[in-house]
Amino acid sequence: MPNRIERKMQQLKEKKEKAFITYMTAGLPDMEGCKSLIRAQEEAGVDVLELGIPFSDPVADGPVIQAASYKSIQQGTSLKKGNNQYKVTSANIKNPTVKFTGLSKAEVKKADIPAAITVKGVKYKVTEIASGAAKDNKNITKLIVNKNVTKIGSNAFYGCTKLKNIRLKSKSITKIGGKAFKSVSPKAVCYTYYSRQSRYKSMLKKAGIKKPNMKRL
Repeated sequence: MPNRIERKMQQLKEKKEKAFITYMTAGLPDMEGCKSLIRAQEEAGVDVLELGIPFSDPVADGPVIQAASYKSIQQGTSLKKGNNQYKVTSANIKNPTVKFTGLSKAEVKKADIPAAITVKGVKYKVTEIASGAAKDNKNITKLIVNKNVTKIGSNAFYGCTKLKNIRLKSKSITKIGGKAFKSVSPKAVCYTYYSRQSRYKSMLKKAGIKKPNMKRL
């Protein structure tokens, strides 16, 4: 079954018309401005719009697209995958990374932070959880932090009063910010690998859990 682009091309071919195709870098001039430009191009009669995910080293592109990509990255392009929201932290073509910034729909019981996400054919490692990412969420009962995450920001899960199942599957966490887990459920159990239990227990205590109950994954 033909996709939208194929259908559009077939329609133009039948009319013996040429396609008007444009390109723009996502995130410019900002996310709201980007949406406005997309709508304006559609209203102007653009047939196909290619929306480019920015890279810090787009060697196959010319100087204009390189400059646009760099500017967008500096602003922090936002991405969405499933129910999770992210922000690009590095668009290096060899090692692109993002940080988890929150949930699109807060009415879920599980927050699953994956090791990586793929958007527009680009695979990004998820290396951080942003400060205040799920602050005051009263629905989450389970949190899974997969490998590649190295940092959990301050207040990330502050006030998640029903959060009682915390699974730290990353062996590379070097920092958990202040109050990241303050005021989670008093029955919270933290699961991780035996080799990380002592280190993470100390970090969780500083992050707001007075007496972390550690168990082996």
